[in-house]
Amino acid sequence: MDAHQALATLKTGNQRFTEFVTNNQAIVVEHNHQPASEGQAPIAVVVACSDSRLPVEHLFHCGLGQLFVIRVAGNVLTETQIGSVEYACSVLGAKLVVILGHSHCGAVNAAVDCALSGQAMASPNLAEIVEQITPAVDQAIQQHGSEHPIQIAQTAIELNVHNVCHRLIEKSEVLQSIPELNVVGASYDIDSGKVSFLD
Repeated sequence: MDAHQALATLKTGNQRFTEFVTNNQAIVVEHNHQPASEGQAPIAVVVACSDSRLPVEHLFHCGLGQLFVIRVAGNVLTETQIGSVEYACSVLGAKLVVILGHSHCGAVNAAVDCALSGQAMASPNLAEIVEQITPAVDQAIQQHGSEHPIQIAQTAIELNVHNVCHRLIEKSEVLQSIPELNVVGASYDIDSGKVSFLD
C-alpha cells in the first residue's frame, strides 16, 4: 500500500467511525457517562509502545475518554512524555499510570542487537531510544549470558517496564506530590492478547 492508498484508507475509516458515533452515541457515553465534548476525565494513563499491533483502548475494552494514551517506541520516557503524564494526573485527575511493554518488541530487539554486536544505531534519534532500553538489556545479559538473544529480549521487555516505572517517579516531583497515585508495569502478549500486570 503506497502513501496515497494509506491516506484514502484512513479517510474512509474515519468516515465510518463518525457515522457510527453519530448513529450510536453509546460509544461516547456507555463508559464515559458524559459527552466527549464536555472534556476529559480519564481513569488511567497508559504509556505504551508505538507498535501497530498494540491497540491500547481495545486491549482494555475502553471507550472514548477513558484512557490517556502516550505511545513511543520501546515505551520509554523523555521529558515530553513525562510532562504528558504529569498533565493527565495533575490536571485531568488520573490516579493510575500503566507502563505497557509487549512481546516481540522491535525497539527492545534493536537494543539487544546493538548490545551483542557492539554497533550503534545509525540514526541518533533511534540511538536515543535504544540508549534508554540498554540498562534493561545489560541486566538481561547478566542473567542469561550473551549466547541467548531470545531469552535476553524476553527478559529485557519486563526489566525495561520496571525501569521506566522507576524513572517516571524519580524524574517527576509533580507525580511524587500526588496522593494515592499508583504507577504499575504491565506486559502485553501479542500472540494471546493477554495483558499481565507485573509485581
